[in-house]
Amino acid sequence: MAKIKTAQQLAEEEALDAIISTPNSLEMRQRNSAGTNYVSPNLYANVPPDNAPGLIIYTGQNDIQTVTLGDNLMWTPEDDVNNIPGRLNVTVPGAVNADWSATSGAAEILNKPTLFSGAYNDLSGRPALGTAAAQSSTAFATAAQGTKADTALQPGSLAAVATTGAYADLTGKPTLGTAAAQNTTAFATAAQGVLAGTALQSGAIGSTVQPFSAALSTFSTNGSAYYLARANHTGTQAISTVTGLQAALDGKFTIPTGATSQYLRGDGSPSAFPTLVSTFSNDAGYLTSSALSGYVTNTSLSSTLSGYPTNASLATTLGGYVTTAALASALSGKFNTPSGTTAQYIRGDGTLATLPTTTAPSASGVTRALNTAFQISATRPARVFYPVTITTAFTLAGGQVGNLYLDIADDSGMTTNLESFGPWETGQTGALAIGLAINQQITVTVEGWVPAGKYARIRTVNTTGTPTFTSRRGSEVLM
Repeated sequence: MAKIKTAQQLAEEEALDAIISTPNSLEMRQRNSAGTNYVSPNLYANVPPDNAPGLIIYTGQNDIQTVTLGDNLMWTPEDDVNNIPGRLNVTVPGAVNADWSATSGAAEILNKPTLFSGAYNDLSGRPALGTAAAQSSTAFATAAQGTKADTALQPGSLAAVATTGAYADLTGKPTLGTAAAQNTTAFATAAQGVLAGTALQSGAIGSTVQPFSAALSTFSTNGSAYYLARANHTGTQAISTVTGLQAALDGKFTIPTGATSQYLRGDGSPSAFPTLVSTFSNDAGYLTSSALSGYVTNTSLSSTLSGYPTNASLATTLGGYVTTAALASALSGKFNTPSGTTAQYIRGDGTLATLPTTTAPSASGVTRALNTAFQISATRPARVFYPVTITTAFTLAGGQVGNLYLDIADDSGMTTNLESFGPWETGQTGALAIGLAINQQITVTVEGWVPAGKYARIRTVNTTGTPTFTSRRGSEVLM
């Protein structure tokens, strides 16, 4: 029975027959992998036109192809003499540079892609840009400034007094008495108050005066009888301190200092007794016993004065009491109860004076010129707040740093008793490594006290480079 062939097999046989029937066609036979037989079918290929030299290529699919050799592809036969195998020589035509604009020849670039024009408007998917895209970075705050702005205190969060500076805008104000408007000189010092708290008042003298000495504290324990007993009296006391004692003693006769052989004559002077009795009895100046009976004897005088205190005992008894001189000395440093009004105060010398009037604080906004002296008030001190913006640049040449000072002096020339407060400083130091500049603007507030009549000045100093200083609107609070 004949074998039935498929349409594909029939087509392949027809193509093979066409090749075999071509003049000068090639036929090759291939051995199998074991080398025991030939692979069926045979391999066939057309030769190049006009029997030109060609190269046979085995495609690996039971098929062979021929490639015509030409000027650029030549076969060199095997050289058996020199034992050189045959070889294929490839000649590359003269090299030329590729030309993007060439449309033919070896320089032409085939399959060129369509290149981008480079124009921004030719981009696809462009983002929608706002007006900020055309601005420089210096037109905006820095990231650090933005961070500070997030937590910065906003005007709406401040109490009214923060912007007006007016006392009336304060909340929780204390209730002030009339003393609040007075100066400290309107009142006694704390030391004077301590003295006044323990001072002896005039109304207490003679009624509530306590013992001047701690030694008299035993009076209440021992009683008056103890001090009146003469056995307890010691020391001396001036006769002049006992009323009438000196006058009473002046009328008494002085104790005689004569001898037993003498007598006292009528004038009190002693005289010797006469030796003869007759002479004695008849002597005109002789004193009889009856004539002397009215005189005070030494014994009778001692008995009469025994109940009186002696000068020494009286001084001892009164030694612990306050004397007039001591009391006057103790009270000499005190002053009487003030008799003025509530509108007055006691000055340092104890006299009365009218309390001075005070002025309520007042605030005003002002922009002060830099490096120029000015006087706020000739009569009132001021609390000042002056904002100043310092603009610095950070470039390849380096950074910039600026300082601010608050100067205060007695004269507009700022030379007499000049005092400087500060510095308030800001800026950037170092240098950039690439060709760009970074600008920074920071506003600092110069603040302080300016006494009445003084001149003030906001002074700028270029510490590094030449920063720019701009004065802003600030406030001055007159006290």
